[in-house]
Amino acid sequence: MTNTQFLDNPPIGNTYICPHPLHLNSEGDIMEKEEFADNLMETLKEKLNSMADSNKGLNKKLQMCFTDIDKGYLFHVGEDGTVTQFDKPPLKEGKGEPADVTVYTTVDVIDSILKRELNPMMAMMQRKIKIEGDMGLLTKLASLFM
Repeated sequence: MTNTQFLDNPPIGNTYICPHPLHLNSEGDIMEKEEFADNLMETLKEKLNSMADSNKGLNKKLQMCFTDIDKGYLFHVGEDGTVTQFDKPPLKEGKGEPADVTVYTTVDVIDSILKRELNPMMAMMQRKIKIEGDMGLLTKLASLFM
């Protein structure tokens, strides 16, 4: 089995958000990390839109902030359950824009989670992932990251 699976053909019981087997090489530079993050967040946006029926009435903002590339990705999920706005604001003094829930991490940590080298819960306990805001919202959207 490969480290990642296509969205349209996930293994039974698992869902991956990486659209193709893109992973960082061991010397992953900033440009490669930004491209990886951009591709990953575009896929996350598509997955959010595919879950529109279950997200109807949500009207919340979800943000992923990558501190190693100083970039945030802000998703506004509207009343209809789709992503109505998608911005890529730079972090200001290490902080993202106001959102209902914000996840702070690095591109390397997300890459390790996708490769199944790091468990997301362990990453939180090791403070490699920091979450601010509505944990209930993140729990509701947890399938995005599994």
